[in-house]
Amino acid sequence: MAGILIGFIVGPQNIDFLMIMIIIQMVQMSISMDGLELKKGDVKHYKKEIWITFLCCYLLNAGVTILMGIPFMESHPDVWYGWALFASLPCAISVIICGMYMKGDVKLALVSVTVIYLISLALTPALSYVLIGNAVSPTEILKYIVLFIVIPFLVSLLIKRLHLKAERKTVIINAIFMLLVLFAIAANRSAFFEETMLVLSILALVTIRLVVITIIPLVWSRRAGVDRGRSVVYVSMAAWKNTRLCITMAMVLMPGAVLPCVLSLFAENFWFMIMVNRADKIWGIDSQPQSL
Repeated sequence: MAGILIGFIVGPQNIDFLMIMIIIQMVQMSISMDGLELKKGDVKHYKKEIWITFLCCYLLNAGVTILMGIPFMESHPDVWYGWALFASLPCAISVIICGMYMKGDVKLALVSVTVIYLISLALTPALSYVLIGNAVSPTEILKYIVLFIVIPFLVSLLIKRLHLKAERKTVIINAIFMLLVLFAIAANRSAFFEETMLVLSILALVTIRLVVITIIPLVWSRRAGVDRGRSVVYVSMAAWKNTRLCITMAMVLMPGAVLPCVLSLFAENFWFMIMVNRADKIWGIDSQPQSL
């Protein structure tokens, strides 16, 4: 919230927000990816669960996101591109954090996020091309996928040698996250005041989207008798795309497309606070999640 408030106060200055955000995003992804790995037998053990998480991320989340963006295709093409890019990106690495805070299956979250990021190297450029066409070159998208995913993953292998404690990593990631939000808001502050109705309509759809993609896997997992550990991961995977990555890529590739990403960030912050506070009521306090 501090980043949001400061961003509105500071506003656009004679600062190269774009370059700063690229650097911040790379650092944030590098630290966040510390710990992502696939051990022998992980994929085989979680084969069914990984498939479900993939469907939650790239079928349910992406599908609903595309539906929310369709009303803007003719009236505001740039906004539609933002929704389309959002749908194309992988889940947030914070799905793992959700698993920790909501007493989910952290091991499943870790394995699923790793697999989905590997798949996204090919799927994100392909899906974005299908949705956006030649508005942005798939090669450009692939370039930034390498910049924001492949390179940070390689850097994370070096960070692993530092043996950073989880608490220290959390502090660093939160600080970087605040800066990313601050710069994203500051760079786009004028849109919030000059296009108020557009902002409110996007915010309404962002909220509806988040409610829908949370309820569907939650109801399904209850009816299917899925335990809390897996259900938490399915719900988190369905609800949380990598919004920070989307904001940075939108500002790099097509600045007019950033609004759906920025407003989704607002909604997701509130979503996370609500879900963490009500997790025991939603899943039952007696549920016994799996852990690492």
